[in-house]
Amino acid sequence: MLNKRLSLLGISNIDYLNFKSAATVYVITPTHTRLTQKADLTRLSQTLLHIPKLHWIVVEDAAEKTVLVERFLKGCGLSYTHLAIKTSKHLIRGEDEPRWLKARGVEQRNLGLQWLRKHFDTVTMKGVVYFADDDNTYNIKLFEQVNNNVIDYDYCTVLHWEPGSNQQITKFF
Repeated sequence: MLNKRLSLLGISNIDYLNFKSAATVYVITPTHTRLTQKADLTRLSQTLLHIPKLHWIVVEDAAEKTVLVERFLKGCGLSYTHLAIKTSKHLIRGEDEPRWLKARGVEQRNLGLQWLRKHFDTVTMKGVVYFADDDNTYNIKLFEQVNNNVIDYDYCTVLHWEPGSNQQITKFF
């Protein structure tokens, strides 16, 4: 799978990446239907293609998975899981309410974490979770730092992150 992804990018080796850990990076991305959705997912996937051990969990804010996202994921060259869950009405912000009042993508992130809990074997697997919104842009160095700062405590992976960082990191396994 990695060689296929690298060949799509015209890269013959991965010496330029300094991944010290063998942990798989699990990227959970909530997404919703909008005009720029495919463009946003494309931009994010182009960054994720550079990460040797990655599994992308894309969770749509919809009652069912859409054909657009399914087709996109099948052709993006990444290992992925495609899920869908519609945001509950009580979690949707009203037009009069401030943006900070209700967080977006919570149910989608939680479904991604549920999937990981069900499919992750803490005895044989090593992983780190990162929440990446599809409408943001990420530097490849961020994922190298995430993977290099994994510390193991029995079955729990804990990340060390510098204070003042605005990146979303979770303690999980």
